[in-house]
Amino acid sequence: SFVVSLLGTSMVVRHLGLRRALRVFPVLLLLAVLLASVLPNLWVLFFSISFLKALTYALNEPAKELLYMPTSESIKFKAKAWIDVFGARLAKALGSTITNSAKDQPQLLVDYGSVPSLLISLALLG
Repeated sequence: SFVVSLLGTSMVVRHLGLRRALRVFPVLLLLAVLLASVLPNLWVLFFSISFLKALTYALNEPAKELLYMPTSESIKFKAKAWIDVFGARLAKALGSTITNSAKDQPQLLVDYGSVPSLLISLALLG
């Protein structure tokens, strides 16, 4: 994540453009969910989550911050506060609810745990 942030984020955004750079994460999230459903292995999930988390910090967050540049300070403050606080907390609460409800059934967790990721990635692509 550090190396990509240092060397590759600006290059990717310049080469692909902001709109396409923001679409990289949802596409890779869809691929990770599909790969995890085809190969339901703990190592596949571990490497997929590690890669996606690194990509979030290296590319998705900086590209998302670029979207705030043309807005006023007031709108930037309100939008960032809502997204960073409420949106993130809501997503974590949803993930915790799914994990807790299927904690004794790993296959159920894989099946239902991937649904929010699919929906969110499709919404982001839309």
